Amino acid sequence: MKTYLMKNPVTGLVKIAKAVEPETVVKMIEDGAGERFELLIAVDGDRVQELHERFTDLRQPFADWFEDDGSIQVWLQENAPQEWAQ
Repeated sequence: MKTYLMKNPVTGLVKIAKAVEPETVVKMIEDGAGERFELLIAVDGDRVQELHERFTDLRQPFADWFEDDGSIQVWLQENAPQEWAQ
């Protein structure tokens, strides 16, 4: 299982979820939506609850999508590589 973050470049929303093969999930969502999405990061393990709690104020009323006010991108740039280092 991997935790992944993917971004809809049109809306700016970021999905925080888990899947065995995140790349496959991204492709299925792209096919259904008819637009491209950006896989921001995918790491081994289940970190979804931790990230949902970290960004709870940004959560949208539908599923695992979060409005990135810039803090998710900042967190990815400053912390994710160190925190998720293998």
